[in-house]
Amino acid sequence: MSFGRPLLIAEQGREGLFKNWLEEIGLKDFLSRFSLPQLVEWGWLVPQYRMVFPDEFFSQWKAFPYGFEGPIPPDHDPYYLLWDSQWFADNDQEPFWFLHPFFRPDDKAGSLLRNSGLAGLKTQPPGSINHPNGQSVFPYADYFYHWQGYALIDVIRFADCMAPLFVTPDIDKQVAEMVRSAERVKAHNPRDILTIPRRWGGLSTPMTWLSHYRAFREAIWANEIQHEHDRSIRREGARQLAKHLGITTDALSHAIKDQLLVLAQDWRRANDRFSIWTMRAWPSLQKISLLQWSGFAI
Repeated sequence: MSFGRPLLIAEQGREGLFKNWLEEIGLKDFLSRFSLPQLVEWGWLVPQYRMVFPDEFFSQWKAFPYGFEGPIPPDHDPYYLLWDSQWFADNDQEPFWFLHPFFRPDDKAGSLLRNSGLAGLKTQPPGSINHPNGQSVFPYADYFYHWQGYALIDVIRFADCMAPLFVTPDIDKQVAEMVRSAERVKAHNPRDILTIPRRWGGLSTPMTWLSHYRAFREAIWANEIQHEHDRSIRREGARQLAKHLGITTDALSHAIKDQLLVLAQDWRRANDRFSIWTMRAWPSLQKISLLQWSGFAI
């Protein structure tokens, strides 16, 4: 589904691979109540980039939202790549071959994303436009790392602080107590979880390392690059990627011992209390922890 992508896209700010990923880790029902744009507005999700696409990009895309018919106009090629692209590591002789092209200094689409995409975060999402085929289109996309799904779960856990309301003879007392509780807790914003150093303010860096390694590993697997030497290529790519990201032995040890294992222990305690939020996503978190941290350690 997301081969070779360190960043998952939310097309039109509300659909696409990032939403699919959130549903995969157990948030489908939650998203049916609270949309991605609403969560971004609250600060519960913070895009890494927001790309606003020119109206002409959509007007020339006759079959939107399906594939382009015929050749893509050269001036729109970077935009098309930013809207829908996969990466297959098919040449380990290229500079920065171990990085997704969007993060390579000489990549045209990546430069557009890093420049315009950062500028886009400083403005409100654009309103909808009318496509020639009659559809209403929000001409932008938000980009997130996969780990931001786990961070959102922690935000939701913090926000999920009240017991359900039952229609009992003393329901008025229940409501009054809920109002008092709301007054006590509203001073603590759930989004603070994203910036606290001991939480996602600190976890974001090593988890971003994992997003890059995850994309690299999937790109090799998807393309079966020199399949018979896959392990040696993966080892070399992981080594170069770690060097590029500035991952030292001490930094890796600290990340595993003092950050990832602390997160895992916290989620295990939540699982023991039958938290629906962590229990659904726990198998996925376990998988990336065991498989992908070992990638940097090989």
